[in-house]
Amino acid sequence: MGLDNFSIIESTLREGEQFANAFFSSEQKVEIALLLDAFGVEYLELTSPAASPQSRTDCTRVSDLGLKAKILTHVRCHMEDAQIAVDTGV
Repeated sequence: MGLDNFSIIESTLREGEQFANAFFSSEQKVEIALLLDAFGVEYLELTSPAASPQSRTDCTRVSDLGLKAKILTHVRCHMEDAQIAVDTGV
């Protein structure tokens, strides 16, 4: 496979928050998403919107930015979690 057929899935907004003592405010998440989108990242991975009410709000907020990047998130294998993700625009 050549380098002309690959995608970057950027996971700072999910993995970065799982790092010990890491916390991004909602404003920081938006800023990070905007910068990564401007850089040309094709996929942005967010924390599961089912994890907390704040995660749900943040997913909706980033999804509503109208970025070129596609928004991804992990969900458990539960229909309710999948529906929450769909409802946020992910």
